[in-house]
Amino acid sequence: VVYANPICSQLDQLILRSVSFEDVLKLQVSHRGVFFVQNLVTSLQLLAALRDTHTKRENLELVKDERFDLLLRDLVKFAQHLDFRAIATVATSLMVLEFRYHALFRKLFPPAMKAEIPDVATAVQLSDALTRAGYLNSILYDRIASFINASEAEVSELVAAAKVYGTLERFHGEFFDGLTRRLVNEVGSMSGSDLATVVFALSNHGDLRTQEPLMNAIAEVVGGEPSRFSTYDIVTCLHGFRRLRLCYEPAIVSGMQACEPQLQYTWTSRLPGVVSASRLAML
Repeated sequence: VVYANPICSQLDQLILRSVSFEDVLKLQVSHRGVFFVQNLVTSLQLLAALRDTHTKRENLELVKDERFDLLLRDLVKFAQHLDFRAIATVATSLMVLEFRYHALFRKLFPPAMKAEIPDVATAVQLSDALTRAGYLNSILYDRIASFINASEAEVSELVAAAKVYGTLERFHGEFFDGLTRRLVNEVGSMSGSDLATVVFALSNHGDLRTQEPLMNAIAEVVGGEPSRFSTYDIVTCLHGFRRLRLCYEPAIVSGMQACEPQLQYTWTSRLPGVVSASRLAML
């Protein structure tokens, strides 16, 4: 964080010395009149970071606390002043706390459409938090897709973005076209888990369009190097191919042979395994 005011920095340091929900919440009352917007963001971020140090009951009590509600209402009031990184932090913190405060989420979209996007990781972080909060259709995703396509994103960042865009209501063809161009020559060095994630994302909409070269490349890896994949990942790939009505016989044969012991156990025992019996039946 770059602080424009030393007092804001000092207040952040005060907040960060808190070791419990109660410490943070007390400051929301005692210092409310002097907190900057960044201090509100830091408070929410720290509450999310402290979540695992508290019991389930304490986490439930937090979201009912009037001081927590006061913090969120202040963030709603000043959301228009948040930069992109702060917006991502707020959205992610709310999801860590498992609290879908839609009054605040809705206020994040307008500034996110205007603020400068700092990097791909932050863009994906925000997209992921918003989709998990249930926002699956927004022009913000078009803006983020354009930014990612124009960037020098790492393979891991592109895979993370694909996972998010595969869950949206609308198929973002421009994003997946860019994904195909960037990843088609990287398939040989990608993990089985990452390849399965890409297949799932592409197949989730049942619309292949111009992404077939990427699917062909992934199918070749499944057929030639099934050992790179876990049982779950192979089933994910084969299921994705099926949903898109693509028949890659070498991938089917090699994939099923590699998974045979686990699949046979799951199918005959009907006990919980790496993949469910119902998912196997869809193959």
